[in-house]
Amino acid sequence: MTKRARGRVVPTAVFTLVLVFGTGVAASATPGEPAQQFGNDGVATLGGRPGPFRALAVQRDGKIVTIIEQDSGPVLVRLTASGRLDTTFSRDGKVPLGDAFGEVAGLALDGNKVVVAATADEAVTGRFVRIGRLTGTGAWDRSFAGDGRADLDAPGDVTHLAGVAIGPSHSIVVPANVSRGEINSVVVSRLSIPSACRLRRP
Repeated sequence: MTKRARGRVVPTAVFTLVLVFGTGVAASATPGEPAQQFGNDGVATLGGRPGPFRALAVQRDGKIVTIIEQDSGPVLVRLTASGRLDTTFSRDGKVPLGDAFGEVAGLALDGNKVVVAATADEAVTGRFVRIGRLTGTGAWDRSFAGDGRADLDAPGDVTHLAGVAIGPSHSIVVPANVSRGEINSVVVSRLSIPSACRLRRP
């Protein structure tokens, strides 16, 4: 199997994130109207390429974690509860995952740590799931698979990754569609954080 070619580069566009919800900051006076204390009149605008929206999660403290696409690949972004780039997260609020990480399909929060799931291609192994785990400061969590990144073995070629979730005891739950010859299956993997015994290093 040959490695899947990445999509063509498209001009940089504006990615607009519109959120109206209650956080630690005061809500707008009228329910249903944009929260004036969030971003610019309730809207936080981030740079990014046009395309499908990947994922979003909100921490208990109101901070927002999301993924945007740029020419260099997916970028993990964290905003404060007031809609500003969080400078305690990789100093500028952004962590580039790099084009080689794969196509991000979902993220989940394990406390203040971030788990990212993507599909990636290799000539030998085909299409598979790649998992990344980052600390609350935006660094790769080296307690996870040695460098914070690991690939998941699946019984076939992964055709679709539905997302990722955090299960009991900080485990990682990953649902995916898998194809092997003429057989198509839906598989759900649950990965143990402490041992990571079902993961292999990329």
